[in-house]
Amino acid sequence: MARRALAPGGKIVWVETTPTGANRYNISNSCVSVYNGIAALLFANKTDVATADLYGAVTGVCGQGFTSCALQNPGDIHFTAGGRQFTAVIVAHAIARELGPKWAVLSQNKTEVVKS
Repeated sequence: MARRALAPGGKIVWVETTPTGANRYNISNSCVSVYNGIAALLFANKTDVATADLYGAVTGVCGQGFTSCALQNPGDIHFTAGGRQFTAVIVAHAIARELGPKWAVLSQNKTEVVKS
């Protein structure tokens, strides 16, 4: 369904599910990893799908197998205000990468808007 709405040459951006620390919902990272793995296999050879590595970005800050992290509310799966800003930047970066150089020049350290 989403593919039919794409402009010619357009892409779908799939955002990986984020890891979680200890939480009251009993959601484990093993479930998250399984879900992300299945979706990654599904999208592996799709040239019209780009991936936003939100899982990797969060574990890069919080560590692999973390129990708590400043990005998430304590004992919860939801993000703090800072965590929401962090994840928004990661997703925006993945989208901007697909927009091409007319819109933004991206590097690991900064985003610089290009005026055309």
